[in-house]
Amino acid sequence: MRHRIVARDDEFADLESAWRSLLATQPRSLLPLSWEWFSAWWHAFGGSTRTDHTLQLCIHVFESNAGLRAIVPMYIEHRRLRGIPVRALVTMANGHSPWWDAVLHAESSPAELDEIGRAILSTPHIDLSLLLRTAADSRLLEWLRGEGGQFGRVGINETIRTPMVDAVGGWEDHLRSRSRKYRRNSLRKIRKFEAEPGASVERIPLASGTDPVFDEIVAISRNSWKVQVRNDLGSNQAGQKFLRRLLDRLGPRGEAEVWLARIDGHAVAYELHLRGGGVTYPIRADYDESWRQLSPGSVVEYRALEGIFADPAIEIYDSCADNYWYLNNLTDEARIAYDAEFYPRRLKAQALYLLEYCVLPPVRKLRSRLRAGDRSRA
Repeated sequence: MRHRIVARDDEFADLESAWRSLLATQPRSLLPLSWEWFSAWWHAFGGSTRTDHTLQLCIHVFESNAGLRAIVPMYIEHRRLRGIPVRALVTMANGHSPWWDAVLHAESSPAELDEIGRAILSTPHIDLSLLLRTAADSRLLEWLRGEGGQFGRVGINETIRTPMVDAVGGWEDHLRSRSRKYRRNSLRKIRKFEAEPGASVERIPLASGTDPVFDEIVAISRNSWKVQVRNDLGSNQAGQKFLRRLLDRLGPRGEAEVWLARIDGHAVAYELHLRGGGVTYPIRADYDESWRQLSPGSVVEYRALEGIFADPAIEIYDSCADNYWYLNNLTDEARIAYDAEFYPRRLKAQALYLLEYCVLPPVRKLRSRLRAGDRSRA
């Protein structure tokens, strides 16, 4: 295979058509692996938004005479690990990403995968490679577990467990599979909400990132609890830019919608859904704190799920969230993602590995024991 690194934004843009053809070899269209997704991600969180020049595009592309075989969307970042400056190769993934994986041709052979893995781990002048939020069934992660130790030290840790709802079947059957407490509390909240004059929940298609309804959800977010941690859509401008750019692409294709709760015309809660390949991704949800007593967020979640079960085009509700207790009311299924760290066989990288995996863990355990002893004596 021929291997090259895409390091410029214009080269990234030129990959669109070939990327789409590569993804089409998969049995299911996977929105979080699409060119649209990663392009929006890079333009919101990557090098084009930074003035400190600490991020550099580094997309690994593999081709053969038969065409494109793999794309591995990554970037290079100058960061600090335990106060030590490092040059890290990092996957294009963060808290906005349900999961990450390399985009491989469906018929990629073990030999090709070995070549891909070796090339990534051999990226020049890298102190550390970080495969963040990598899907548990990733073939690249499997290769790293088995073969990565030949080239350096590997550390793999579970990072997120995302509840998933199988939306094939009847809504009433699904409800009967959930706890009586959940069903009773949900109906109580819905009755209370619907008793409010002018209360409604609508399913609204979004045409683009400039759709006026998007401005309504930004306004809701500005009045949510996320303001306290500066993760509302008003404060988090990069997150807002990411969503608007995705909507500009997905909206005209009918793959974006919002479930919006209003009271007397005032928007109070929403769930923003992106759709693709039989999966709906509720990528963002907020509610206005001033209406908290009516539980509008829970009502929107319930109505959205109910509507999705009635939609024959949707098979899976991917919550795009961590394993929060309230999502466990909805399902017993979860997708696991891992953070994998690779430290090449160089002095600095090996010292970092020893610090992270051999020195710090026993120090943390000792500190925990000391604190537990202090509490027992108190």
